[in-house]
Amino acid sequence: MYLQQKNTSQISGTSWAEQWTRLKERHIRSIHTNNQKTFWDDPDNVSMYLENIQGDYSKMVDEQLRIIDAPPGCSVLDIGSGPGTLAVPLAKQGCNVTVIEQAPLMCQALEEYRIQQDVPLIKIINRPWEDVTCDELRGLFDLIISSFSLTMTDIAGTIRMIQRISSGRVYLFWFLTLPSWAQMMQDLWPELHGREYYPTPLADCLWNVLYEMGIYANLEVMEPAPPVFYESVVQAARTIAKQFECTEEWQDKIIHEYLTKNVSITPDGRILAGGEHRSATIWWDNHRL
Repeated sequence: MYLQQKNTSQISGTSWAEQWTRLKERHIRSIHTNNQKTFWDDPDNVSMYLENIQGDYSKMVDEQLRIIDAPPGCSVLDIGSGPGTLAVPLAKQGCNVTVIEQAPLMCQALEEYRIQQDVPLIKIINRPWEDVTCDELRGLFDLIISSFSLTMTDIAGTIRMIQRISSGRVYLFWFLTLPSWAQMMQDLWPELHGREYYPTPLADCLWNVLYEMGIYANLEVMEPAPPVFYESVVQAARTIAKQFECTEEWQDKIIHEYLTKNVSITPDGRILAGGEHRSATIWWDNHRL
């Protein structure tokens, strides 16, 4: 699929890989807080994420699995697997799955999810992607996937590594438009944390990085991600406060006031904070390059 070269992710005068690095570094600086623990160090957050992928987001997971279309017996590498969102269903289909996941609680949740689903063993490498070597991965993979886990600043280096260990298809799932939570962060971050929030680079930038590297990938727009519903404004404010790493009462008040003005109420009385957003599947087949 052809994408125009001019878009909102671009910083003029640099390569697309450099643009990704600058935008990603700016994003990381903007979300840094003084909290000692990260969002994924909280077991409640990990549990909530696992519940969502089996509940509200299960249709999106099913769509991803349909797109990947992994045959039994193939070898799969899942980069940034989370609690086994795709890894566990793929292993259940008969794939030989290896995951790289740096958050210890996510690895623990993946193992619990695997046992719950009565799935064969999954090899877990509990380290950041940047610390993993080709030798450690021991061979080539028929499928390599990364589902909304491209946290790397050096995207070109990541793609080169992927190409060295790929013998087949690569699937990168990434944001095509800003998620509602990112839009909310842009609105609230200055008041909550005293600085602007800068979002991560989007799928247009990622596709152009690949193009520069001579990888002419397919880009397919996915179905809209489902909106997030809450039972009340209080529940929404409590959840968002945790997501936005807020620990003070005055921060909770800012979020509550914002939601009171910006939420929608569904016919069944639930709270809708934010709307739908679009994601993209960017994929290529190294058999055909």
